[in-house]
Amino acid sequence: MKRKLLLFNAALAAAAVLLGVRVHQEIADGRQRERMLDASRPKPVPAPKLAPLPQVAPVSPAQYSDVAQKMLFSPDRNPTVILPPPKIVEKPLPPFPVAHGVMIFGSVPPTVILSLPNNKEQGSYQAGDSIGEFKIVSINNTDVVFEWDGKQFDKTLAELVDTSAPVQDARSAPASSAPVVTNAAPAQPEVKNASPADANGPGRDLGAGFYACQEGDSSPEGTVQDGKRKVTSSNPFAPGGKSCYWEVAK
Repeated sequence: MKRKLLLFNAALAAAAVLLGVRVHQEIADGRQRERMLDASRPKPVPAPKLAPLPQVAPVSPAQYSDVAQKMLFSPDRNPTVILPPPKIVEKPLPPFPVAHGVMIFGSVPPTVILSLPNNKEQGSYQAGDSIGEFKIVSINNTDVVFEWDGKQFDKTLAELVDTSAPVQDARSAPASSAPVVTNAAPAQPEVKNASPADANGPGRDLGAGFYACQEGDSSPEGTVQDGKRKVTSSNPFAPGGKSCYWEVAK
């Protein structure tokens, strides 16, 4: 019995020694692994140095001058004085010519008899001609279109009549009187030979083959003298609504 206890104690002592050796070996292996891990651990890279932030300039009141001067709710703060735009002075329109008649018949282009204001000298004008500062654009039996300074003005013959002076009778009008023909075709009356006793013949040349009647001309319409034929026509500018002129006989 005593021997068995001794053997049992010896076995326990041997097991304790083996266990101690085993524990010591495990501890040694663990420390070795720690050393290996420490040796293989990468070295930390130092962090890059950050650039210093730019320095902010101190605030200056002059930097905010636009805010103060351009405030919509207080425009009086703006020292800039805005002057009003200069006034555009338009060129004064000159007075229009004075109309004495218009001739429209046959193949002859429409012709208007005009004179400058305060000037008794008359002349015949067609589209494209100029009188004074005006250029004639078109002519018809009631209107004359003028051009001046790039603008066009449509004037009726009634507007162009000089009402400041009384209109003379057609038979007593001077040689410068001009006829008015409104869409009239060339008259074809019976040709009569005139005698010096009852006709004075054609007067001043009006241009375009027309001649004014002379004062006291009492020859009837259709009278032919010196290759020219007398024609009477309606004339709203003359008393009685009649005037006369001479044309080249055909």
